[in-house]
Amino acid sequence: MDRRSFLGAVAAAAATGLLPRSLDARTAVASTPRRVIVIGAGIIGSSVAWHLARRGCDVTILEARGPAAQASGNSFAWLNGGDGGQPHSYHLLRAYALGEHRRIAQELDWPVRWGGSLEWHDGSPSGLVEHVRRMQGRGSAIRVVNGEELRSIEPALVLSGISTLAYAEHDGALDPGKATRILYDAALRQGAKGVAPARVTGISSGSGPFRVATEDDTREADVVVVAAGVGTSVIAEMAGLRLPQQSTPGVIVTTEPMDRIVHKVLYGPDVHVHQRDDGRVVLGEKAGSPQTDEHRALLVGRPNEFPSAELTMAHATRIVDLAKQHVPALAAARVEHAGVGWRPMPADGLPVLGRARSVPGLYFAVMHSGITLAPLIGRLAATEILEGIDLEILSDFRLERIPQG
Repeated sequence: MDRRSFLGAVAAAAATGLLPRSLDARTAVASTPRRVIVIGAGIIGSSVAWHLARRGCDVTILEARGPAAQASGNSFAWLNGGDGGQPHSYHLLRAYALGEHRRIAQELDWPVRWGGSLEWHDGSPSGLVEHVRRMQGRGSAIRVVNGEELRSIEPALVLSGISTLAYAEHDGALDPGKATRILYDAALRQGAKGVAPARVTGISSGSGPFRVATEDDTREADVVVVAAGVGTSVIAEMAGLRLPQQSTPGVIVTTEPMDRIVHKVLYGPDVHVHQRDDGRVVLGEKAGSPQTDEHRALLVGRPNEFPSAELTMAHATRIVDLAKQHVPALAAARVEHAGVGWRPMPADGLPVLGRARSVPGLYFAVMHSGITLAPLIGRLAATEILEGIDLEILSDFRLERIPQG
């Protein structure tokens, strides 16, 4: 079965409720509503909160700043099946997740644009060809395209000296800030309570319920879901646990709305480009900000905005200049926003999902691929929390793989 057939089957199964019961949270109802605190109102936390609230839980979302204020609002948001060098279990999880994006669009006004992606490398094409072969071996609908075919697939793309690209037909892109707010608002409509700003300062548990302290209050819950992105490591330390991350910054530029320029996600070695349905073009820089002492000082504290309008425009202009080498039509682009997104990424690059065995009632959900995985993770996490089970599809992503102490 190729990726077209596989993902089509997954999407159809998700849409009709035919996924295995262990994956389909909609078939089960919580016997007793539980008090749940979700720490973090990014796309992962908002998805988990919505799925729990719609199944009768008393959910409180604690967010340090506001929905999508950090990584979720500053993401390139490419929906894809991952890299052939990653574990097969992770590729499978992402494949299910792509189907879940299609399913959730039947319930919510989901801001997704499908159309596929084009990826290219500098220098020898052998690495790219090997990537394509690995992904094809896993059933992905991906293939190598050449310059002549490229002109019919993406006429606006101009590449000098590059003749080999990878074309993944089923990839897409999301408006991550809008999607996060849609999930957050859906959770509130189901009765969840959102509290922001609410910076968590402590977690304690004993024989009774969890107590989660913020700068202004202390709340109790039966279950605490930690979906705090790059802040998850700090929350884990409060509970006496280790969850190291290798979080890195990524600069994201969004233009004002333009006529349709590009139809695919374009992923190059220097810059990435896609265009939303509202006409805004999203640009991401591969290398990140310049590695100078001045820039390292500016990034202390992991800011999501640059300290001045002048510096913001300098970075935005630099990235637009990179992009218009490949998409000349971007010469007419006007920058609307530029920000810094800090990628939540556990040290080994894979998600951390599930209960902390040594701290019952504490559930972790942190990953770099949160934009792709969020709709599925919300449903699976709610199933594990409310049914008291461990889903096999998540077994490779538990906290226990990380040495403690």
